[in-house]
Amino acid sequence: MAASPSTIRFSLTANRLTGHDDTPYKAVVRSYKTIGNEEMIADMAAMNASVSRQEILVVLDLMKAVIRKYLLSGFNVNTDLFIARVTVTGGFSSEEEDYDPTRHAARVRLVPAADLKKGVARDARFEKTRADEPSPKPDSVYDFATLSRNATVSSGHVAEVKGLYLDCDPGDEAQGVFFVDKTNAGRKADVVHKSSGTSVLFRIPRLAPGAYSLIVKRGFGREVREGRLKVEISVN
Repeated sequence: MAASPSTIRFSLTANRLTGHDDTPYKAVVRSYKTIGNEEMIADMAAMNASVSRQEILVVLDLMKAVIRKYLLSGFNVNTDLFIARVTVTGGFSSEEEDYDPTRHAARVRLVPAADLKKGVARDARFEKTRADEPSPKPDSVYDFATLSRNATVSSGHVAEVKGLYLDCDPGDEAQGVFFVDKTNAGRKADVVHKSSGTSVLFRIPRLAPGAYSLIVKRGFGREVREGRLKVEISVN
């Protein structure tokens, strides 16, 4: 049986809604992970050894088919897990207008069942954690001269860093792509051809041959944060 966390983790973040001066922070639940069908089925089989995985799959498939059948018949469905109903989106210009699939659409609305809500509210135990502040996360650098990734780059040639939170302001001397040597001396890539949240296309500065750490620095409000590529880069 898969291990289940005994607590729900949450952190605090600024509450930006007006009218909350007395409570300037709100809780944000931090999920451990997303559980899919396979893990749920494995847990269900472990809870009842007399029921096989295949039998659980059959029951789940049947339940899904039956719920779909009822919803397509215009029924509301009330289960121990949720209440489901179909709604129609898109406006109608007159009482005589009929459903038009080019302007209207069917939507399934789900509301957790009362027993599920009450049970979670009753049994929930919480653990406060620190919020993970966003920072640049460079995952790889590709050198177009050597056609290598996370290995060797060439001074004066074009390279591309990929990752997350990389959209730095190249006009700010404190932000950008930096190469730092063993003495912690850093050199910024002054020529940036393209910058987005997931990619920076830049020209590698003139560097002495050797090993370097690649660091991306980006502003978050008034604060500049940095992220370091996990591997050292060799400059030739």
